Amino acid sequence: PGVRFLCDPLDGRERNNDLTDQLMRMFSAARHSIYIESPYLYLTPEFRDTLAAARKRGARVIILTNSINSNDVMLAHAGYESQRPMMQSLGFELYEFRGPRTLHSKSFLVDDQIAVVGSFNLDPRSENRDTQVAIQVNNRRFAMALKASIESDLAQSDPASTDPVQLPMIFSDLPAERRLYFGVSRIFAPLIQGEL
Repeated sequence: PGVRFLCDPLDGRERNNDLTDQLMRMFSAARHSIYIESPYLYLTPEFRDTLAAARKRGARVIILTNSINSNDVMLAHAGYESQRPMMQSLGFELYEFRGPRTLHSKSFLVDDQIAVVGSFNLDPRSENRDTQVAIQVNNRRFAMALKASIESDLAQSDPASTDPVQLPMIFSDLPAERRLYFGVSRIFAPLIQGEL
């Protein structure tokens, strides 16, 4: 079908064939590329392994998320920061949106053919806790329009760095209250991984 509505069950039953499963099936079938735009990014082991397998098959995995300067949820950013080196070691191409506005798009593009736009962040909260919806469009013209939108956001982004020297330089540009909130978030993020 050209357009499909994807959603999590609303009745609280155990999830089966929910949005998470459908996204993982799409990523598992990717041959060339997976573009992910997720404001809040913290990979569960299942998504990590699915994306790593795509990389091993030769598919590019390009992920765009918020930078420390544009993220409006410091706890979510602290979780992402803790996983950033692991994601880069798996060959994922990570980009961080500069701002000043917050990136809020949630979209996925597989092989320039399958486009998904909805409410799903690539994080445990979207995967396991909140009810999410999305529209899947299997149309090359729509997919290319989505890709152009993602590339426009990528043009306002920087490649993520694992250079430990860079964080203090960026960190010093933050207002004092955001530095404090981020520092506290870095302490607590590992304790509440499932809630990120």
